[in-house]
Amino acid sequence: MVVVTLKKTTRIAVLCLTAIVAYSMLLALNPMKSLAQRYHKLVYLNLRILYFKYMSADLKLDTSSSFQLTLDEVSTEKLGDNTSPDNFFINPNYIPETTLPIPSYYGTDDKPLIQPFDPRFTLAAYYHWIRANPDKPVPFHWSDWVDLKDLNKYILLPEKVKPNCTEVYDISKQKKVLKGSVARPVEQYCHDDPQFPLGWRISQFPHAQTRENMRMLGKSFLYSGFPSPTKLIFLTNDAGSYVVDVEDHENNNYRNSVLFNGMVEDIATELDGRSFDVLKAYNQLVESRPPTNADGVMRDSVIHLDQDMFHVDANEVIDELQRMDHKSVMDKKYLECLLDSTGTSTPVKYFDEAKLVNSGTSKIFGEHHDWRFFDGLTINSDRQVLVLHRLIKNYLQFCKTHGLVTWIAHGSLLSWYWNGMAFPWDADTDAQMPIRDLHRLGREFNQTLVVENVGVDGVGDETSFNGMGSFFVDVGSSITHRERGNGMNNIDARFIDVSTGLYVDITGLALSNETAPSRYDYKINLDKEKKKLSTQSKLTFVDNALKQVYNCRNRHFSSLQELSPLIVLGVQNQLGYVPLNFGLLLDQEYKVKGFLQTNFQDYYYLRNLRIWVNNKIVTEYVKNKGKFIEDNSVKKEKRVVSEDDAKMIEKLNLDDHKNLIKHEWIFREYVLTREFTAFHEEQMKHLLRNRMEQYIEGVNHFSNSNTVNHPLWADTFMHHIHVDKIRYEEEVDKLLELSNAYKDEVKKEEMEAQKESERAKEKEEAEKKKQEEEAAKQNQEAEAGDTNDDAKDDAKEELVPISDDSDVTPDTPADEARAEVSQDEVPIDGALKEEVQAEQAPAAQDVPNEAPQEPPQEAHYNEQEVSN
Repeated sequence: MVVVTLKKTTRIAVLCLTAIVAYSMLLALNPMKSLAQRYHKLVYLNLRILYFKYMSADLKLDTSSSFQLTLDEVSTEKLGDNTSPDNFFINPNYIPETTLPIPSYYGTDDKPLIQPFDPRFTLAAYYHWIRANPDKPVPFHWSDWVDLKDLNKYILLPEKVKPNCTEVYDISKQKKVLKGSVARPVEQYCHDDPQFPLGWRISQFPHAQTRENMRMLGKSFLYSGFPSPTKLIFLTNDAGSYVVDVEDHENNNYRNSVLFNGMVEDIATELDGRSFDVLKAYNQLVESRPPTNADGVMRDSVIHLDQDMFHVDANEVIDELQRMDHKSVMDKKYLECLLDSTGTSTPVKYFDEAKLVNSGTSKIFGEHHDWRFFDGLTINSDRQVLVLHRLIKNYLQFCKTHGLVTWIAHGSLLSWYWNGMAFPWDADTDAQMPIRDLHRLGREFNQTLVVENVGVDGVGDETSFNGMGSFFVDVGSSITHRERGNGMNNIDARFIDVSTGLYVDITGLALSNETAPSRYDYKINLDKEKKKLSTQSKLTFVDNALKQVYNCRNRHFSSLQELSPLIVLGVQNQLGYVPLNFGLLLDQEYKVKGFLQTNFQDYYYLRNLRIWVNNKIVTEYVKNKGKFIEDNSVKKEKRVVSEDDAKMIEKLNLDDHKNLIKHEWIFREYVLTREFTAFHEEQMKHLLRNRMEQYIEGVNHFSNSNTVNHPLWADTFMHHIHVDKIRYEEEVDKLLELSNAYKDEVKKEEMEAQKESERAKEKEEAEKKKQEEEAAKQNQEAEAGDTNDDAKDDAKEELVPISDDSDVTPDTPADEARAEVSQDEVPIDGALKEEVQAEQAPAAQDVPNEAPQEPPQEAHYNEQEVSN
């Protein structure tokens, strides 16, 4: 027997030629497209295998003792000195801080208006409370679940100096800032309320804003206007969930926060000392009161879809709900949503992203964040990586726990294909589900808050810490519309991280009136009965039903054959599902380039490390290895990989990879993901070669391992407190000092106000006394005037001469009047004096031989007295 050995280049040429011929033959089998499509996928995927096998060297780093030795040395160097805080999660000696002291102001009447945000404190309180109060609604306020510390300075300000809406948010006159953006008038979304702790209330989406304004508006809305979730859903690792109703969820009241709702005081008697341990609280809950819905957890290795899952008759559902005598709160809201959706032909845009003004250089990145939870841009940051990892991890766990059928799609499916992870440049995650499950999501879970399992119960060491993420489920208000329409509601639902506003986009696939692509025409053309029915009906909806093709509202079509069955697998170390025929779906959207292109979006895929590395890192290395090894420094500018660079990268050998892992970012990325990406690579080989028995065996082994569902990156909040060196006790002390400082300022202002009030009161009393004296004086003058008028009238009636005898008592009315005036010392005006003297003169003339008689001295007033 003669064995012919071909050169490597010849083997490559023969294989490529064989693939091209095979592919051409399949394309020629147009009438048999159902068969062609099956092999169409295999050709594309095997091209990828051939490419990597013959064009990229497999260095088998996972089994290389030399490489492992270098990795150990680098690990000792980088983890031993703790110079890089970002590596703390890799360190085997890392123990998360899960215990917090309960602040001394609990149990007293002297509480501050605010306290530090810390999910460890919030979750520990809730875990203890729901364990002690099963099936009882819980109070809720967003300040316990989202970091609203930026509002503290406004909450603590005295009422008199709190700024108003216009002062804080109005940018309508800043033309350079707006740069053509449309800003909603501030009075439409912000309303002054000096008595409210914040000083204002936010009622709706504000439209275009600056980055900082958008952060503050979202947080203000959570504090003052956004309703509470209808339910809280506390996940476990794989044992079900705790579904807890929220008390008075329509009412946003800061007095419902843990600081004021009495929850901590109620459970204080159960605690050892005055401290919370969130991990201990979680484990106690799971052990003492296991979830009652564990039977609903999806554990199938394979899920077969059927056509009924892709059609829901909304009118039938409405009739069913309207006939129900007793509807839950969720049923009522779901019914309202269906009635609104079916009654509206052109629904308005439902989801509002963080819309930034045109003058911002990163304006477009705001679109990747929900405005209510926007906490600044996270694009191309470590925080983005951490959050997106937690998003897909918890979304898949939430759906799996509650039996909701879903799978990753679009770019998320393509990134999974490469290494089971996410593309580092992705800013969101895409998922799809049948319309039946979308309706379930809306009916049972809309407006709920999903809480990540703190522990990893049932798997591994119970001291293992998982995470504390919280995610808001929001289903759109027009899910009965299955055509594109105005294009403003292509997304049906979102699973939103409340710490950043990043989200999973969820779209439902359904039978619709949208025209399907021609690639599905063969499904009718090859079946005489279907062709007859199609000709008779002439309806697009009927054609799609006959073809068994379904679409989202953005006109992405898939057939039942392409989607079913779903197979269980690992997505970023989390159990989830993807269509077995994922190759067909990816081919339709990304073509063969998506399977083979190793350089994309400023990143290069290093197959031997199974990670995407920024171009600037690898090009710096291949151009100057010595400098790279010396300092591992990387310039900030972008770097384009030339063809020559690409060739050099593809030829990187074992020593090159030893050098590359010395880079801080590569080291961290590789160490965190290498075990899972190795598992993914092995599983892909089984899938691509259709070795399903080996594949299922691998999945079962993974499912039963101690690492399944464990996070690959640190918890977002734990990363924050570790890197920024945050200690809860210190944060409490700082806030108390700040609160007391504001209180002292308020007291000082109150004292000043009191003094001012007293001065004003004294002034008012003095003014009042003066007015009373003037009134009394005027009354006296009026009384005197009345008396003299009477005297004048009497004098006119009878006047007699006055005797020389001064001892004679006056007995005339005039004398009596004068005597009364003298005795009473009532002043008379000059006119009355002249009248009295004039009346005396004629009486004197009647006795001409006598001199005029002087009036009595006591009755005479000089001019000074009269004027007084």
